[in-house]
This record gives sequence, structure tokens and C-alpha cells, in this order.
Amino acid sequence: MRVLAVIAHPIATSTSGQLFYAAVTAMQKEGATVDILDLYQHADRIPFLTFPEPGKPFDSVFADVPFYWENKERFMAADRLLIAYPVWWYAPPAIMKAWIDLITNYAWQHRTGPYAQARHNIKKVFIINTADMSWWHRFVGSCNSGTEMMKEACKYLGIGQIKTYQVNSARTLTAQAKEKIAQKIAIISRRWLIQ
Repeated sequence: MRVLAVIAHPIATSTSGQLFYAAVTAMQKEGATVDILDLYQHADRIPFLTFPEPGKPFDSVFADVPFYWENKERFMAADRLLIAYPVWWYAPPAIMKAWIDLITNYAWQHRTGPYAQARHNIKKVFIINTADMSWWHRFVGSCNSGTEMMKEACKYLGIGQIKTYQVNSARTLTAQAKEKIAQKIAIISRRWLIQ
């Protein structure tokens, strides 16, 4: 089992980071090969999507962008995906969106209907996100658009099985509460993502 584990948070010790690494550790203990991609470590290498000249493929825009080709190789080699990020202003961080934009250049093929046909091997994705807002505000006020956006991106890319775990009021969680959540995420990672 090869898992591409992608995190988008600039602080490794954040709640997002703690939960992400709990999932990674659990999967490694089960024998999965986990390829960790910390997007903020590559922030100066991740390009924003631009359109090619008419008649040229999207890859032509990134011909001289090493991160694009490295990322493509890593994504296409995976058969599971772990994604962790905070919800900032009702959406994933911009760096996560830039990463998704890169993937959409090679990971799918258009077909009729709302979703694409996958050109990759990823069958399952586990999405972990954290937010400072209360559960009530996320449920009633924002409808958690940060998770819905990522779920729809994964569906479009042809990933059929999507599981999410959302953590509310992340900044006010006690160390004990974070540990309980990390244990739940470890269980989900072992039982759902890598099976």
C-alpha cells in the first residue's frame, strides 16, 4: 500500500500537523509506505496554474518547473491519499488549491457527466481538517465549505471513496482532547484508509 500524505499548514506542531502525523504513524505501523508531502516546505516551488497557448497541452506550461514533475510522479505512484489542512476563511489554504490545480493537469480524462475518469490508481482519500470556529457555526453558518470543496475536487478526480474528519474549535482544544482525536484518526487511518 502506497499512501501519498499531503499536509498544508505552515506550523508542523499545529493541531492539523499533530493529527496528520498521528495518521501517518498509524499507517506506517500497519506496513504502508507513506510518502509525506508538506506543501509549505515547497511553497517557493509550487506554481500557480496558468493556461498554455492554444493547441498546446497543459504540461507545456510547466516544462521547466521541477516541482510539477516531481509531484506528478508521486501522485501517480500512490493508491491512497491522506490530506490534512486547516479551514481558513471557509476554504482550504491557497497552497492546497494550487496543489489540486497541478493534479488536474494529468490525473483525469474528461468524459460525459459531472466527474472525470481517473488516470491514477488512488481509490480512497481521507481528509482531515481543523477550524477555529465552533461546530454550530460550521454546520449552520458555513456548511463547512472548506471540506465540501475538497470532497468535490476528489470526486472530480475520480476518487470513489472519500472519508472526512473535521475538528472544530481547534485552537481551544486541550492536550488531552487532541490526544483522543489523534487516537480516533489513527484507528480510521488503519481500518479505513489502508484496507
